[in-house]
Amino acid sequence: MRLSELNPKRNSIGLIRLIAAMLVIIGHAFPYGGFGVDPLITLTNNQLAIGRVPVDIFFCLSGYLIAQSFLSGNGWRSFVWNRFLRIYPASLTCLVLTAFVIAPAVAQTAGYRYFAQNATLLFPVRDLIPGLLQDTPGKGTINSSLWTLPWELRAYAAVLLIGMAGLLRNARVLILVFVASWSYFAFLIFRSEGIQTGAAITSGARLLTFFLGGVLLHHYRERVVMDWRIFLIAVFIMAGATVLGNLFVAHSAGLFYLLAPIPLTYAVFFVAVKLPFWNINHEWDISYGIYIYGTLGLNLLAHAGLNSSLGIYLACALLFAMVTGIMSWFLIEKPALRLKSLVRSRRHAAAPTNHLSLGPTP
Repeated sequence: MRLSELNPKRNSIGLIRLIAAMLVIIGHAFPYGGFGVDPLITLTNNQLAIGRVPVDIFFCLSGYLIAQSFLSGNGWRSFVWNRFLRIYPASLTCLVLTAFVIAPAVAQTAGYRYFAQNATLLFPVRDLIPGLLQDTPGKGTINSSLWTLPWELRAYAAVLLIGMAGLLRNARVLILVFVASWSYFAFLIFRSEGIQTGAAITSGARLLTFFLGGVLLHHYRERVVMDWRIFLIAVFIMAGATVLGNLFVAHSAGLFYLLAPIPLTYAVFFVAVKLPFWNINHEWDISYGIYIYGTLGLNLLAHAGLNSSLGIYLACALLFAMVTGIMSWFLIEKPALRLKSLVRSRRHAAAPTNHLSLGPTP
């Protein structure tokens, strides 16, 4: 089958997002619980990390789905409104709870500046409230996962601008933008030697490159064949790049990230098409809530002293994330999404809306 035949109701994207959100928590449990470095970082000379690659997967998915949303939706006003509803109500709730409930309860302080700087998601995330969680292995880190949300918003803005210019169906423009992002990302990877975490790993260029890989895959969906042989080639490229990078390239991110954007994007959608777990995390998507509360939960649990054992710590962290993810979906996200119909373009009022379910991809 071709990727264009992907069934909106019969795919495993929800499962992939759920697993990715949990892996982010698992990967961050090692440093935030005081258990050392993520073991995949050590094994691959900091090319891969358990909590890092899932974020790239989120952005691959987001690029495809957001491009589809703009092209098959009800105009730019509806696109902006829908993206606002999917991102902001849940993120603002998380920030309010952190700044004005958790901070006063744990550290007898309030995070006014923390909330003010992070609320708009227009600026880099401030991950500090003086006096809060200073005694944890994270050394005052509060909720580091939120750093990707401003970049998610910028990726949406890029699609909006390209789409409003009528260029979202222009292959040359999409390829040019992708190559520009990819080239700058490669420059960041090799700008400085050493396997300590470099600018490339924490840069928006990394996230935007994978996002644009998803946009490109959407553009060529009529030509992209979901074939086991292509999938295995994609996996071989990524595995080979990791091995060679581990042996010969002393750079954090290394060869894996240099070569992974297109192979990883293809592999993710191949798995989404082929796995038959269509009902998991599909009708109600708790992955966003898990993501935005995951590292917050890790730090709170470490502060409470529940990090004496990695197994107990992880179990408590995943339970915390699942509970908060479910509550975020049913109490905040789902009610917010019911407001989509309040903003519709008159010109596109009758346009079909039967496309894949969307969610933010941290």
